[in-house]
Amino acid sequence: MVVAIVHMIKLDNFSKAFSLNEIFRVIGNIGWGKYLAWLVIVFVLWLIIWSLGRIPFIGWVIVLLLTPLLLVFIAKSINLLYSSVTIGIEA
Repeated sequence: MVVAIVHMIKLDNFSKAFSLNEIFRVIGNIGWGKYLAWLVIVFVLWLIIWSLGRIPFIGWVIVLLLTPLLLVFIAKSINLLYSSVTIGIEA
């Protein structure tokens, strides 16, 4: 889903979010191993933030501060992965 959203935004075409062949080609160009490693890293970071959020009294403050940072990391890192393999391919 993340690659589909980036694909749609980069090509400025809503229907590209549903073009499964193109999305799988982009993931293939990135490399399935690299993409799955990225997913695992994001999942682990979410788990860490969720765990910190369970701290009594101050957990919600930690989550409030760290979630925007994680979202920026996710957006920037998937953009870098996508851009590294699609320069000059769009059309």
